[in-house]
Amino acid sequence: MLFDDTAAESCDIQKQTWSEENDPAEHFSAVSLSAVLALACGVLSLFYLINRNLLPLPVLTLCSAAFALWRIRRSEGRLTGGAMARISLTLALAVLVAVPVRDTIYHRELVRQGREFISLVIDAAQKGDSVALSQFKRFQSSRETVDDEIGFWRKQLSDPMSAPEAVQLLGNKVFLAIYNLGENANVTYRRTAAIARDEKNDRDTICLIYAVTYSEHGQTKTFFIPFTAARTRDTKSGVALWKSLGYPKKPIPLEGTSE
Repeated sequence: MLFDDTAAESCDIQKQTWSEENDPAEHFSAVSLSAVLALACGVLSLFYLINRNLLPLPVLTLCSAAFALWRIRRSEGRLTGGAMARISLTLALAVLVAVPVRDTIYHRELVRQGREFISLVIDAAQKGDSVALSQFKRFQSSRETVDDEIGFWRKQLSDPMSAPEAVQLLGNKVFLAIYNLGENANVTYRRTAAIARDEKNDRDTICLIYAVTYSEHGQTKTFFIPFTAARTRDTKSGVALWKSLGYPKKPIPLEGTSE
């Protein structure tokens, strides 16, 4: 016979059936694309420390990392990349926490420098040093040495560009009041009203509220004044330069100004 059916029965061949234990798919794991995307976004989210407009990056990192971890846990071992997802999650959280901490430190230093600068302005006002007050409206690098005060003010008042500011400064009611009070006035820092940052020009603007306390007829009186100043950086030395952006023309109301 060409084909012998009995020969097949004599062969030692065992028939096998597929089961979950023998499924080759159980021994193969793929890398989660969500984890890869989360890691890439996590690295890119570090640029948020430099540019505030990149806030969507750490947010996207958090979402993609959470989604990747969810997918990996549901895959029952068919997907890997949990370590990448956790690293990206850590990067995003670190960036989101570091930015407000850095801003707090930056703002405290800005307020400290601003208070040092404005104390010089207040001291000049109490002494009636109008030349110094005028110079404080320029950055340190552009201030000029003045030996002839009369000639300085003649020049200021004759210049069409600076004359309006000069007139307002000489007749400033707030500074005249501080000058007349002199050492009897206690000018103290009250609170920070506003802080603004210009990234393009590397410039900070800050507004500080000061309380002026004095005695009159045996009574203690107080009025509040705002000082607005700007800080930039010298391109050569890197030193912070300050100037006053404008002097208060009148006190601000007492209501709602205390901390």
